[in-house]
Amino acid sequence: MMRLGILVICIPLGTQMIAEIVYAVMEQMLHGVAPFQLDHYSSVALGVMFIVMSLVCRYGAELREEKE
Repeated sequence: MMRLGILVICIPLGTQMIAEIVYAVMEQMLHGVAPFQLDHYSSVALGVMFIVMSLVCRYGAELREEKE
């Protein structure tokens, strides 16, 4: 779950950075290119939730292991 959370955060942010670079290049070459908006903030929140949940599950597994 932790890896999934990290991927959910990193992949959209990586695409955001690449898209901004492509937009800057296109704006230099073609005048009048309309700006675009990409909203990946919800995926960051989802990724943080996955990371927190993985920590809670890991803690629960450690407690269960200590009982046995």
